[in-house]
Amino acid sequence: MVLPYGGTESSCREYTEVWLKGKIQAGKLHLPEGQKVYGMSVYLAKHIWDAIGSTVIAARDAMGFLQSMAGVVNRVNKPIQWTTPCGLPVLQEYKETKDKRIKTRIGDALVFFSISETLDKINISKQRSA
Repeated sequence: MVLPYGGTESSCREYTEVWLKGKIQAGKLHLPEGQKVYGMSVYLAKHIWDAIGSTVIAARDAMGFLQSMAGVVNRVNKPIQWTTPCGLPVLQEYKETKDKRIKTRIGDALVFFSISETLDKINISKQRSA
């Protein structure tokens, strides 16, 4: 159950595919002729996701509330912070990064290195999904 932790319909499909492959490898499931694991996982995940939404209503509502609050905080480019019930302070700060590719020669070989520079701007999508 990943919904309260930012699970998505896409991650539900991925977990379903892993589950299907495990059942097939264990010999407990055989796909109908012409069916592919990916197609079956898409079909099943849609129904699983819909069932989660209608069964675990409070979790989906809570996730929506937290995502909307993250959106408010993101607009002012601030990290999200809160204190847990036991007093632990939490700081969630995902920042935008800028990747740089460096090309250099070592001996006769051409070598590429990548480095990431952290920017001052909050990464809105990561903040919202986390």
